[in-house]
Amino acid sequence: MNKENNIERDACGGDDFHRRQLKDYVKRLQNENLALTKQLKQVKKCASCTCIEERYKQAIALDDLLHNGMRSALSASTTTLPPVDPEQPHPQMTCREIHTLRSANDSLQNCVDNLQRMEKALETIRMEQQHAEAIREREQQINTLHKLLQERSSVNSLEKSEAEMHNDPRKISFLKEREQLLGKVQQLEEQLLNCQLSKSARSDPVGNREVSEKFATLENASTANRYCEPCREIANEWNRIRNINEANRDAFAARIVASTASVSPQPNITNLSKEVDLLKSELKKQADSMERELQRHRANEKLLCEQRDMAYAEVEKISRRCEVLEMELSKRCGEQILKQREQPCNIDAMGKSRRNDDEIEALRSELRKANEKIKLLEMDLNTAKQSNATEDGSARAQMASLRSSVLQLEQNKRNCERRLADQEKTLQQLESDIATLMEEKADLRRRCAELKRLSDEAVAENTKQLNALRKLRSDLANAQEKENESARAHLAEIEAYQTLLKQKEAERALFIEQLRADDHPPHVEDSLPVSEHQVSLERRRFFEEKEKAERLATENQKLSDEVAALKNELKSVGSELHERKLELEREIATKNMLSKELSEAQKMISKKDIELMDANNQIKVIEINVLRLETELMNANEHLKLERESTATLQRTVEEFEELLGEKTAELIALSDDTHRANHDVQRHKETVFDLETKLALQGRELKDTRKKLLQLKVKIKRLEREAAELSPRSASSATPNNSTPHTISPTASPPL
Repeated sequence: MNKENNIERDACGGDDFHRRQLKDYVKRLQNENLALTKQLKQVKKCASCTCIEERYKQAIALDDLLHNGMRSALSASTTTLPPVDPEQPHPQMTCREIHTLRSANDSLQNCVDNLQRMEKALETIRMEQQHAEAIREREQQINTLHKLLQERSSVNSLEKSEAEMHNDPRKISFLKEREQLLGKVQQLEEQLLNCQLSKSARSDPVGNREVSEKFATLENASTANRYCEPCREIANEWNRIRNINEANRDAFAARIVASTASVSPQPNITNLSKEVDLLKSELKKQADSMERELQRHRANEKLLCEQRDMAYAEVEKISRRCEVLEMELSKRCGEQILKQREQPCNIDAMGKSRRNDDEIEALRSELRKANEKIKLLEMDLNTAKQSNATEDGSARAQMASLRSSVLQLEQNKRNCERRLADQEKTLQQLESDIATLMEEKADLRRRCAELKRLSDEAVAENTKQLNALRKLRSDLANAQEKENESARAHLAEIEAYQTLLKQKEAERALFIEQLRADDHPPHVEDSLPVSEHQVSLERRRFFEEKEKAERLATENQKLSDEVAALKNELKSVGSELHERKLELEREIATKNMLSKELSEAQKMISKKDIELMDANNQIKVIEINVLRLETELMNANEHLKLERESTATLQRTVEEFEELLGEKTAELIALSDDTHRANHDVQRHKETVFDLETKLALQGRELKDTRKKLLQLKVKIKRLEREAAELSPRSASSATPNNSTPHTISPTASPPL
């Protein structure tokens, strides 16, 4: 039950941790979005630099047109005004002279108005330049603030990630597992010391005293330095490997958080690429419509110019004819006055004068008709001017509305460019993340190589120890065989000595019986005289046999002592064999534990290899996505270049068209410019309407995309919760055997080698 409760707690802790991470990430994104909206509002308050440049170009064109108009008006006024002679008396003003004076006054008034407009235009241009400089300064300040905000957000994200790593319950569990592993490492080191001492004792049984003295010195040194030199080196290597593993884990977790934060805005990149494609298609459509409108407008302007040229030609013809008639009238009037003064009145003169009067009346009637035609033409011109003025007012209103729409479009264009810049930054971040992942991959490969090397070394050491154990077992078997053979030989010798003793005792008994028989001789009758020499021989033999019996008794006692000593030696050898068997069993148990630990380490290595394969696959997928995005960006840049070239060509054509129109008279240029601007503004208005409709459609698509993103985020959250739920029982299952058995190692910790 306690284990199940611990597993449930670990699962709940993992779920809470993932939820907190997601909440922090969502809050961070919301803060970044708020900051970006504020910056966009600040930028929207300012005017656009491109609009200012267009206005500057328009002002320059107006300046040229006004200068040309002033010169043409002054030249017309100078040509129409007659020369004034101060010595002659002023004659009476004719209607033609009055008309010319009025036209001269009108032209002068127009020049004055044009000069005032020029001054106002120059003032507006200066103000716009000042505003442009202020806007540039503000944009620089905004860019610096944006950079500072990005740096602060990165610093805050790093601090938050570090705080989360410090407050992570997994890290606490890792520290506990580290302490447990340190205790296990100490136990294993003590076991290794015991194994080394036992090996040294087996290899040199004679020098057991020296080994015991060394072991005592090692124990005394362990109180001061804890380990000997080789064990200290092994412990330092293990600690170094453990520290490297912990540092790599912390760095890997932080980089995973950074990679998730940097990979998350990929849908925005796709949406912006779609927006860019839509804008490209719209720009192409607008360019086609602009070309069509330009062609139509040029055709209309050609027709208007032809009609105006015809009207002006007729007016010039009539004005020339009027001038000729006026000159003839003035000449004839002067001649009649001179003739009336010089000559008397005659009937012939009266007839001639009457004829001249008839001619004069006919000429006057023709003049009246010409004046009526001129008045009609002036009325037509006035009506045309009034219609043009009304059209100018409506066109100006449309121009104002279109300029506002153009400003909005330019702001939207800037927003798109900024989004593209943000996407480029995100791509750069992705490239940096990919580079870091590649570095981590290389580090992981190095670590795997080191772990493989260490595992190979451990396997080699195990094989060496197994070979040593086999050699020791063979040596023990040979020693046991030798001891058995020596014991058998001793037993055979003892049996031979016992048989000899039995034979000697039998001979002694026989000899004693013979002596007894010799001590009790037979009857005198049967006895024979014995010589003294034989008696001495018998005595010598008796003493020799006695000495032999004593020697045999001493040898028998020696043999019994040797048998007892051999039995004691056999007992000691048996006890030693029993101790060695126990030591061998202990060593076999330790070897089995080490083999189990090695198998677990190999399993961990296989798991790490699988994780590395997954990471490599993810890196490949990310590289493919990056290449796709790079290709899309290259295509977008090419399309943008083509569009810029097309816009440049259009601007050049427009400038050429304006130059051609500027060669004509000021009024015609003004009217043509007004009509051109009105048509252009109408086209822009249509384009703005179309753009607004497309923007509404795009906003609807963006809403759908955001809903889809929300659903995807919910699915991701559920999947992360499931993964956390799956990981928590695994971690709990790996922690429970750690609590049950002291020699097992958790899969999350670094494997002790």
